[in-house]
Amino acid sequence: IGRDKSVLRFLAHEAEDIQYSACSQDADPDTIVERFNNAAERARTALCCRGAIRRLEDVPDVYSLNAGAISYILPDLIPRGAVVLLTGSPGVGKSSLALKLVIACALGREFLGRQCERIKCLYLDKENPLTLVQQRTDVFAGGPIPELPIWGGWLPDEPPMVEDPRLLRWATEHQLLIVFDSLVRFHIADENSASEMRNVMAHLRRLADAGATV
Repeated sequence: IGRDKSVLRFLAHEAEDIQYSACSQDADPDTIVERFNNAAERARTALCCRGAIRRLEDVPDVYSLNAGAISYILPDLIPRGAVVLLTGSPGVGKSSLALKLVIACALGREFLGRQCERIKCLYLDKENPLTLVQQRTDVFAGGPIPELPIWGGWLPDEPPMVEDPRLLRWATEHQLLIVFDSLVRFHIADENSASEMRNVMAHLRRLADAGATV
């Protein structure tokens, strides 16, 4: 109870300071948003101590936890709530394959001879130009797909990075399939550094824990 009240007090003070800063004449929206994100991250970190295991006896039996059976969006290939990485050399067709997959999931069609579960999807594209995305969508689906929002770098508001709080909120609200094309463009970590990539994967895992499939 004390910890929770402390977090609430911290958020109240931060919100008051942020409100004061936002109303100043020289307020910078990017700085204000960054303060919001930092405050939320600090609060989440503090609340992670809930249910902390302090004794050996506190570790629960895995069979006492309700995990449920593994379910698949794409049978035997993409489990619901998983983080799946599609890899390959440049130019071999990863983007085409990913787009065809997400179209099949958005429309509830077959993909690679398997019936996809129909699911709400979000395709985030920092890799391909608008003309190419439209051309591929015409080929794979025959035209626009209202059920599939494709958010690309051609919009004034660019696709969000992996840590963007909007993605976490949508993952919780819609249990959606999120595709990042390509992952390297959605973070600033060194992909050859295991410690830096651990933070990136933590954000992706958080989306999956909230209900998304990534």
